[in-house]
Amino acid sequence: MTAPARDYSLTGPESQRAIERGLADAEWYRSPIDPARLAELHQRSDLRAGIDVVLWLVLLVGAGSWAWVALGSWWAIPAFVVYGALYGGAADPRWHECGHGTAFRTSWLNELVYFPASFMLLREPTVWRWSHVRHHSDTIVVGRDAEIVFPRPIDVRAWAVNLLGLTSVPAMVRRIVRHACGRLDADVAGYVPSELHRRVVWEARGYLVVIVSVLAACVVTAGLVPLLFVVGPTFFGAWLMAFFGTTQHAGLREDVLDLLEAVVGGCPIGGRVALLVGGPVGGLGRLGVPAERAHRVGGADRGARRHRSDVRGHRDEHARRARHRAPGRHVH
Repeated sequence: MTAPARDYSLTGPESQRAIERGLADAEWYRSPIDPARLAELHQRSDLRAGIDVVLWLVLLVGAGSWAWVALGSWWAIPAFVVYGALYGGAADPRWHECGHGTAFRTSWLNELVYFPASFMLLREPTVWRWSHVRHHSDTIVVGRDAEIVFPRPIDVRAWAVNLLGLTSVPAMVRRIVRHACGRLDADVAGYVPSELHRRVVWEARGYLVVIVSVLAACVVTAGLVPLLFVVGPTFFGAWLMAFFGTTQHAGLREDVLDLLEAVVGGCPIGGRVALLVGGPVGGLGRLGVPAERAHRVGGADRGARRHRSDVRGHRDEHARRARHRAPGRHVH
């Protein structure tokens, strides 16, 4: 498989280089959207989000029931394809929006959905909450963003293998085991506040208890049925998340401070389709706009797209100021 041309770790030379270039925790260009319009777009609704979550759960239970009834027949294959997509794929936008607090107006409802959605994706809640904070503060900045899923050059074979989570999910399981043993890797220790490290450990131990219990149930029942309904769908349902992740992230530029270029400029068609099924669009977390209103941002921002020279001027000015800034200022 193709080796990345740069060091994408958070502890390598690219991290220090990003800090020295003023790309870490930088001031991004923001389109001149009218504040009143942005405030309108920020409105959240418990009813709207509740309907979305209930519909998702009804479909998930329905697909799971179909899969259970179809066990032992060829109908089990399409049933588990649908169930896996709803479990390991459709949990991602719920995880994303509730993690940002943009789904429900009531905070505890966001948390209520965030934690089970995190488990369905085998994402440790505290680790991924802070990883995603870094992702939005340093989006696609090499050496800073822990969630760059397409290192350059893009390895198509690795992408195809991971359509079933064959590389990413085992990596997350290994990290869960390490964290459950009290060992935090350098990346996680760097972006998760130190006072939350013990929480990371206990969350990992909770995950590990559930995973081991599912495996024990497989041994007791002498079959894989428990694994097909819990944990397993994170693997065979990853294809849906991979599809929308590709359309949103594969074309993004590295190391830029322009929201239009780095976040929503890659694949606008795929991003719009993602919204139709509740998928997140990466840059909206920065704006705090609920996903169902994302398409309206483009209309509010249309005028800004005619002034690309202003974007370049802002970026050049930021780079000039960054050269005179103390390198250690952005280290957290």
